[in-house]
Parts: sequence; C-alpha cells; structure tokens
Amino acid sequence: MKDNRGMSLVEIIIVVAIMSTFIGVMGYGISMISGKPAEECAQKLLSAIQHTRTITTGKQDTTITIFMDSEERIVTKEVSVRLLDNDGNTTTEERENVVGAKGVAVICTMSDGSTVNITGTNTVELKFDRGSGALRSTRVNGIDNSTVCTLITISKGDKIRYITITPVTGKLELTTTP
Repeated sequence: MKDNRGMSLVEIIIVVAIMSTFIGVMGYGISMISGKPAEECAQKLLSAIQHTRTITTGKQDTTITIFMDSEERIVTKEVSVRLLDNDGNTTTEERENVVGAKGVAVICTMSDGSTVNITGTNTVELKFDRGSGALRSTRVNGIDNSTVCTLITISKGDKIRYITITPVTGKLELTTTP
C-alpha cells in the first residue's frame, strides 16, 4: 500500500492555471465597471483633436467630427482638404477612428452654456484656424453654430474626464475637473 495523501505537480499546475484564468476575467470585468473605457476614450479623443489641429496648421484645411456609430461606439472622422496646385485642384483624405467603447457618454458644452450629447443622431464638428490653431467654429448636426465647444465631458460609471478647449488659442487639456 502507498500513502497517496499529496497532490501531483500536474494537479497543482492545473489548479493554478484555472485560478489565474478566473482572476484575469474578474480583473477585466472590474476594469470595465470602474470606468477604464472613459479614461481610454478621453486619451484617444484628445489625441485625435490634437492631430487635427496640428494638420490644420500644417497647411491643410482639416475638420474633425465626433459622433456615435451604429454599434454605439464613439468615433472621430477627420477630413483633410489639400490644395494640390495653383489652379485650385484639391484632394480630400478621410480617416475614421473608434475612440470610445459602447456605453461611454460624450457631452460637448458650448461657450453659451448649452450642451450637445453625442448620440446616434447628434454630431459635433470642430474646425481650427490654419494660421493660429485657434478653434474657429463648431458645427452641430451639420449646422453652423454661433458658439464654439469649450468643454468635452467623457464619462462611464463613476469615472469622468474633461477635455477643455481654449477657443482663442486652441489649447487642449485633459483634466479630472471641469
């Protein structure tokens, strides 16, 4: 008779692998609930707006539109129009990026205090000045607006991030307070 009261190395490895998988799944779920998608969306949105502003000051007429796609994700669409020659011939380039996961809320606050909630039907288009990089105009749902977007609020769960836009200079800043 043998004394079989212990566990084999294979049994221990299998138990550790199962526990690791379980902890990984729980960690991912907790990060989704805790608002990590809001932080990620804020970073990507800030980067996309900064990219548009930089391209605009680099001799291209560029706009960025923020909208929600059919899968309820936040998306940016950058449209650049470049003058090819002195005869007025131009080329247009478009680039779309998913910046926010499903369930992330984005709200644009205008300089007059009104807000635009980015939903399936609401869009906001930002256009910067080619000479100074200042925020020149904001179009809401394709219609020119007399005010400009000064604050973008990104939230999911209890996590809230703010992108402040200084219209006169076009300066962008990501903060945790408005």
